[in-house]
Amino acid sequence: MTEQMDKDNLDALILTSGDAAFYATGYASRDLYKNGQTGGTVAVVTKNGRAGIVVSEFARRTAKMAVDGVEIIFYPTWIYIEDYAIEGMEKEVQPDLNKTYKLALQFLPEKKENLRIGVQPSYLTPYAWQFLTDTFNEKNVVDIKQLLIEARAIKTPWEIEVLREAARYSELTMNKVAKAIVPGMTEADVLQLFNTTAFSWSPDIIDVANAHTIGENFTPSFIPPHTRINRGDIIRLDGGNVIEQGTPEEIFVSPTQERTRQFFSRYLPEFTYNI
Repeated sequence: MTEQMDKDNLDALILTSGDAAFYATGYASRDLYKNGQTGGTVAVVTKNGRAGIVVSEFARRTAKMAVDGVEIIFYPTWIYIEDYAIEGMEKEVQPDLNKTYKLALQFLPEKKENLRIGVQPSYLTPYAWQFLTDTFNEKNVVDIKQLLIEARAIKTPWEIEVLREAARYSELTMNKVAKAIVPGMTEADVLQLFNTTAFSWSPDIIDVANAHTIGENFTPSFIPPHTRINRGDIIRLDGGNVIEQGTPEEIFVSPTQERTRQFFSRYLPEFTYNI
């Protein structure tokens, strides 16, 4: 990442998306990933390789457990935490929404004039953007979307292994669910089956993404409808493309696509397939 910073003449990055903060520090903020609470956690990387994160005191211990060689600054929240309480302590009902960005400046070089700072505009509130442009001058606040794309294009062995495991579990889940679907089930039934199956493979699975559709309806919805599956319906697990069209007899008796024939050879014992 520092190589890309040198190329773009950047002094530091202020990272505000869950994946970017995790990539730079090793800390996966639940607020950023699950709640989309932009600004709750901020990561900083300087061109000399210094890395730091700003988190709430509520997340402080989790951050310490996750990172190695990364500095941590924490700020108080309105939540009462007995472990951090002191006599006479008062807490703000609504903390300063720019507090994390103000604290993040502590990781930057002391000389703040004319620093070029890389940010993620899509993951900044208007108030945070205004604070950063007022602090560094708008011409020195740079969108780093392309920088992150280039940096993330190089995968570490750990990332490659995670991708392989995710693909393997996805394949196992789709295969198992496909064999269990029968007419009379609903889209909601399929979604529940997919989720429970996917989570069953490993305690390391933290989220399951799916977009299943049935029959003529190819648009997934957040709340699955209770549309029942009829015999002959096409079931699209996790979205997918329609590669074969026609009546059930046409598709199952005389498929026209190579991928269709290959698929049937795996799931229909009586279907023969030769390469």
